[in-house]
Amino acid sequence: MKYRCTNPNAKCYARYGGRGIRVCDTWMVSFKSFYDWAMANGYERGLTIDRIDNNGNYEPTNCRWATYKVQGNNHRGNTILEYKGEKKTGAQWAEIFNMRRCVLSHRINKLGWSVEKALETKVKTFRQTPVSKRKVIDISTGIVYNSLHHACTALHLKYSTVMHYFHPGHKNPSSLRKCSTIN
Repeated sequence: MKYRCTNPNAKCYARYGGRGIRVCDTWMVSFKSFYDWAMANGYERGLTIDRIDNNGNYEPTNCRWATYKVQGNNHRGNTILEYKGEKKTGAQWAEIFNMRRCVLSHRINKLGWSVEKALETKVKTFRQTPVSKRKVIDISTGIVYNSLHHACTALHLKYSTVMHYFHPGHKNPSSLRKCSTIN
């Protein structure tokens, strides 16, 4: 805390001291006063100090102990979305609506959906078996292998190369043309 606010050589100084964020005088000169404040204000192992107002200083009235999740939602770079008169971060809305944050972000930023449509539209789920777990059939012999890994071992093929060619848009080399995956 002191280092990032006072040392211009600190890697993150620009985001703290360089923006004018300071540590209060009492805490700067006395670790005991900081320690006493911490113990009286909810410090526990696993929590980190968080400034309630990200533009404010490190001082007793602007600090609290928080989890990384709480701190992540109190970040000045967060996008705040308003839905039905309530404001939350995209991550908070995504959690409430049981969707991944990247899905919400994609819907709003790439597809141009309104916040309402992005949140209220159910997320489609696909239950397709991953390629690596599918059974594989050697078309020329009719032998069925329990997994792609077993097929690669039996056919003396490199697993990572085979996985690469089973992705859409890749043409299978001749050594793979005789194989097909089964869902």
